[in-house]
Amino acid sequence: MAGRVVLDGIDSLKGATWHFERYSLDFVAQALLNRGKAIDSVSDRGESIQRMYAHDQRALAHYNLEDCRLVSEIFKKTALIEYFYRTYSLNGFGLG
Repeated sequence: MAGRVVLDGIDSLKGATWHFERYSLDFVAQALLNRGKAIDSVSDRGESIQRMYAHDQRALAHYNLEDCRLVSEIFKKTALIEYFYRTYSLNGFGLG
């Protein structure tokens, strides 16, 4: 995307040398934030999402917003944006 910096969460964590047994949002959030996705069973989330879409769109919106919050808080806790800003600045890419 021209004019934008896009950081993939999983690749960003790996690139910044964070190591986890698994890199799913739920697993990383549990490890770093002591909380996970806003869904009862992560293993059958596809069915749960379809059920929320059909019967409880407020719950689906809450689920999606909580995913966004988890990603944002993981980036904040791990200082990924600052890490990449410094890395790219030191390598002469100049993001700012």
